[in-house]
Amino acid sequence: MRSRYKLLAILLIIAMMAGVTAGCKKRASDDPQQPTAGGNPVVDQPQHQPKEQEQLPSGEKEDGDEGQEDNKVIITLENELREEVIIAAKEDKLLVMTFWVDWNQEAKGQLEVLENLYPLLKDDVEFVGIHALGFDSISKEQAQEKIKAEGYPYPMLIDEESKAQQKYFVGSFPTTVIIDQEGNVVKSLTSNIEEDDLLEEIEWILEKFLP
Repeated sequence: MRSRYKLLAILLIIAMMAGVTAGCKKRASDDPQQPTAGGNPVVDQPQHQPKEQEQLPSGEKEDGDEGQEDNKVIITLENELREEVIIAAKEDKLLVMTFWVDWNQEAKGQLEVLENLYPLLKDDVEFVGIHALGFDSISKEQAQEKIKAEGYPYPMLIDEESKAQQKYFVGSFPTTVIIDQEGNVVKSLTSNIEEDDLLEEIEWILEKFLP
């Protein structure tokens, strides 16, 4: 009898050990951190997050982007067609701006001087006429119609709020302002100047300030 009980006890112990072993194996297979049959641990990989693009400071461009022209903006005004036009200093040109009003014949005569010099100097000089509307007796619409009728070969802009006048301290007409490629005022002429004299001034500035 004792030998039978001893045998049953041994079988019971073996069965219990087998159950414990099976439970351990099951827990091991459920654990994602345990090695798989290939020997490598199974680890949940985090989903790939796209790298947040760094925002460049204002005005900077990434490598390969085509940069804009390095012009220095002088001022933005409307033309006779009510289109906004940016006046800018350019690296390879002088800028010659003449301020005028309709009631001053000398001022309108200075515009004709620019028109006569335009074909000769258009490759080296950018001519601009600026109508000082705030100091004139005609309306904006009348100024637009007069400019259209004249058909100037260079840009003619309307300084409705006197922004350009204030910037360049223009208080008499005509006033012709010559600006170099860096946006600096080289000369301000506050009276009518004939073609020969203005050409001489421009040629001297071109030799001094432009390569």
